[in-house]
Formats: sequence, structure tokens, C-alpha cells
Amino acid sequence: MTASPYFARGIPMLPVADLRNAIEFYVDVLGFRMDFNAGTYGGVRRDAIEVHFWRPEDPAHAKRSSCRIAVTEIRKLYSAYREQGVIDPEGD
Repeated sequence: MTASPYFARGIPMLPVADLRNAIEFYVDVLGFRMDFNAGTYGGVRRDAIEVHFWRPEDPAHAKRSSCRIAVTEIRKLYSAYREQGVIDPEGD
């Protein structure tokens, strides 16, 4: 029997207005590590997750994007991010 193709993971590519600021936020605040920065395209990783960023010519693209990342122990992560001030108090 022939094996079927297996989709192992996806890598979101998020448009950002400022690549350096996006990478610094993910690294310094969210606990990712920098994977690469090629000027207009870069990426970070944490555990098995990679997130890539690109700088679009139209900055409006950066205002309309999102992705969802499944995390174990989400309550612990939420508490840690709340203590760091990452969570908007209005949404708590």
C-alpha cells in the first residue's frame, strides 16, 4: 500500500510594517528565537513553530493579518504574558 502525502506543519507568513520590530517583539517579549532576517523577509521559531514575516509594499496588508498557533499549557503561557503586560487588560 502506498503512503498518502502527510502535511507535517504550516508556516504562517505575516505581513509587517517593520520587520525588525516584529522580530524583536517575538524574541524579546514572546520568547521566540530569531531564525533569520534577510531585510524584507525574516523568521522566528519557538519549539516546533516557525513564524515568517515579510514587508509588503502596501502597509495596509500588515493591518489585516492573523494566524492561530495551538499551544499546550495555555493557562501558564497566558499568565506569563499577562505578567509581562502583553495581554490587553481590556481583553482579560
